[in-house]
Amino acid sequence: MSKFALLFLLTYASGLCATLFADGVWGFYLYELVYFLNPLNRWWGENIPGLSYSFILVLFLLSSYIIYYNKYKDNKISDAPQTKWIACILVMFWLCQFVAVNLAYHKVATFEMLKLCIMITLGYKFINTKKKLDYALWAYMIGAAYIGLEAKRVGRDGHGRVEGIGTVTTDDANGVAAMLAPTVALLMYYVWKSTETKTKLFVALLGAYIVNGIVLINSRGAFLGVVAGGGYFIGSMLTAKFQQENQKRTAIFIIIASLSGGLYLTDDSFWERIYTLQDVAEEDGGKSGSSRTKMWMSTFDMMEDYPFGVGAAGFQEVSPKYVPQEMFFGNQTKKAVHSMWFQSLAELGWPGPILLITMLVSCFRLTHKTKQSLIVNNKPNDYFQVVSLESALIGFVIAGTFIDEFRSEVFYWLIMFTACAGNIFLFKRQNGNTEQ
Repeated sequence: MSKFALLFLLTYASGLCATLFADGVWGFYLYELVYFLNPLNRWWGENIPGLSYSFILVLFLLSSYIIYYNKYKDNKISDAPQTKWIACILVMFWLCQFVAVNLAYHKVATFEMLKLCIMITLGYKFINTKKKLDYALWAYMIGAAYIGLEAKRVGRDGHGRVEGIGTVTTDDANGVAAMLAPTVALLMYYVWKSTETKTKLFVALLGAYIVNGIVLINSRGAFLGVVAGGGYFIGSMLTAKFQQENQKRTAIFIIIASLSGGLYLTDDSFWERIYTLQDVAEEDGGKSGSSRTKMWMSTFDMMEDYPFGVGAAGFQEVSPKYVPQEMFFGNQTKKAVHSMWFQSLAELGWPGPILLITMLVSCFRLTHKTKQSLIVNNKPNDYFQVVSLESALIGFVIAGTFIDEFRSEVFYWLIMFTACAGNIFLFKRQNGNTEQ
C-alpha cells in the first residue's frame, strides 16, 4: 500500500470518529477534502477499498446532526436569505422533469442537487463560529492545492490541456479550473492576516500549487476569475474604510508578489491561449471570434420552441438544431452552451437566470450588511474575511460566465460560506451570541 493511500485511510477514519464523537463539522471538512482528492480515480486509489467515501460521510454527518441536534438548532437556515432561492432552484429542477429532453440525466442531476442542498444545509448548521469557518476555508484551499499537485504530476496533453484530474462530480478541465480560481482571493487574505511566518509560508506553498494548476489547465475563464476575484480583494484593501497599519503597503506587496509568481509559473502556451481572450473564442478549439456569443444567442432561439427549458444537459441534445453547423468541429455532434447564465436559462427556462441573479444579489446584500455591522463593531480582520468570501464568489461567477457551472458543487459551497459568515458575524451578534 502506498504511503499516500495509507495517509488517506488514516485521515478518513479519524475524520469519521471525530464526526460521530466530537463535532459534525469535522465530517464537513473531510467531505471537502474527499471531494477534491476523488480517491477512487487517483493513482493511489487502487490501494484502497472501492467504497463510496462521500456517501458514507453524508451518513455520518446526518447521524452527527441528529445526535448533537441541540448544539446546532439555533443556526436557523431560514435566517440566510439566499437559502430560499436555492430551495426555489431545487423545486424548479423537480418541475422541469416534465419537460426535460434527456429525462434520465435530468433525474440524476435533480437528485444530485437535492444531495447538494442537504450538504450545504448541514454545512451551515455545523459552521457556526469563526474558527470553524477558517478551517472550512483551509480544507477548501488544501483540496484545491492537491488538484494543482495532480496537474503538475499529469502534465499537459497534446492539446496543451490537463485532463483526468477531476473532482468527485466533474472531470471537465475548465470546471476544475473554475473551482481553483476563487481560492486565490482567500489565499491573499490568509497570507496577510496570518500572524506566524510558517503559516504564511504554507499559504504561499498552497498558492504556488494552485496557480500552477490553473496555468497548466489553460482555462481562460479561470484566469479571468482569478483577476476579478483577486482584483476585488486588493481594491478593497486599498479603498476600504478600515485602514490598518501598513495595509496599503501590504496590498502593493501582494500585487508585486502575485505578478512575480504568476510570471514565473506561466509559459508561452499559457499566454498564447490568454491572448485569444480578445476573440471570445471557444474553450474547445473554436476559431471564430464570435463562436461563443453565437452559442449563447442560440439559447434564445431554443427558448422559442422550449419556453419552459429543456432540463439538465438538454441543450446538448437539441444543440444540432439551433447551433450553427460551422461551430461543430471534428466529430462533434453536441455542443454545450458554455455559460452558467445561459445554462440556467436552457435548463430551467426563464425562471432559471432570474433565480440565479436573485440568489447572488441576496448573497451580496447579506455580506454588505455583515460588513456594515463589522465596521460599527470595529472588527477589521472579520471584515476582510467577508471581503475575501465576496472576492471568491465573484471569481467563480466570472469564471462560470464562460463555463457551464450552474450546478457546480463548489459554487454552492461559496454561497453557503457567505451565509455562514452572515450567521457568525451578524445574526449571532444581533441575537446577543458573540461566541467566535
